Amino acid sequence: MIGRPTLIQRKEKTVTVLRMISHAMLSSALLMAGSAWAASPQKSMIPGFLDPKTGAFTTQVPPLQQGIAPQAATYNGTLILKVNITLKSGFPADSEILCTQNATVSDVAGSYHANKTVRATRSGSTATCTVSLYYSWVLSSGDQTITQTYFVQIINAGSGSLVQAEAAALSGFVDMPVNNGSVTKTVNVTL
Repeated sequence: MIGRPTLIQRKEKTVTVLRMISHAMLSSALLMAGSAWAASPQKSMIPGFLDPKTGAFTTQVPPLQQGIAPQAATYNGTLILKVNITLKSGFPADSEILCTQNATVSDVAGSYHANKTVRATRSGSTATCTVSLYYSWVLSSGDQTITQTYFVQIINAGSGSLVQAEAAALSGFVDMPVNNGSVTKTVNVTL
């Protein structure tokens, strides 16, 4: 018998129609949002690596585009970091003091990182160290800026590994010395 739809059948039909309308509206909204996002200018990001221990960010230069090869050459030099340390916290005389220098450069020909650690010489409540960091990098030019950081650590001589104090800083940006040359920087640290 064909008759009038029941109340339940009419409600189901209404719910089905409402679902179809809401799906159509949601799809339209997503398509419009996607179109707006694709049309808007994108923020550029700098690819690289963030060292979680030191907080140092090392950039990674994207691969070169076809046909745009720089004239790369090897550049050598030495970065000399002199550290004057004043000891104010009464560290034991047999504590080991270490100085580390880090250097990073990014170039279209490649990104490089170098570091070196030396022991400081202590005399009473002062200590000094000189970290001579040699580098040899293949770069597009010798006119680069090097990011330089340093660390000073005082290690408990009894345990050989327990760091009693540490100072770290971005000492700044250094212009690369002439090829096979050197540049010296002096910093003062109080621990």
